[in-house]
Amino acid sequence: MSKAELDGLMRGLLPMGEAILKKYGELYPYGGGLTAKDEIQFVGGEKEGPAATTEDLVELLRTTLRQAVKKGNYKAVALIAGVAVKPPGCDEDTDAVRVSLEDAEGMCIEVFFPYTLSGEGEIEYGKAFAAPADPQIFGPRQPAEEEPPSEQP
Repeated sequence: MSKAELDGLMRGLLPMGEAILKKYGELYPYGGGLTAKDEIQFVGGEKEGPAATTEDLVELLRTTLRQAVKKGNYKAVALIAGVAVKPPGCDEDTDAVRVSLEDAEGMCIEVFFPYTLSGEGEIEYGKAFAAPADPQIFGPRQPAEEEPPSEQP
């Protein structure tokens, strides 16, 4: 799978996250997959019972994506969540959109889009950065070499 295809999956999913962030002031986890026909399918989830944490929802989405991958539904997947992260060269955490990308050929990378949210719901993005990641969906593989992400969302 090419970097361009993974980038296309990420770009296809990110607008929903921006809309959620603007509407609710926080980012609820969601994901998606790239089919063999290069179609993007969104994946969401709800957890019943007591208030679910972000990690509960992320794990539910991972499980859902693993099941879809086992059925052969996707050649690549992405999981998007709001996180606190220290950007390179910074000493303090900042809010960021984390996009975890993984494909059937073993590429695993996380792309972070730091942001600030104004009182009016406007989003201002900082400099994006990427880091290799451990596989979570397709099974054990080698992490991808770190590559800088393309433009801001």
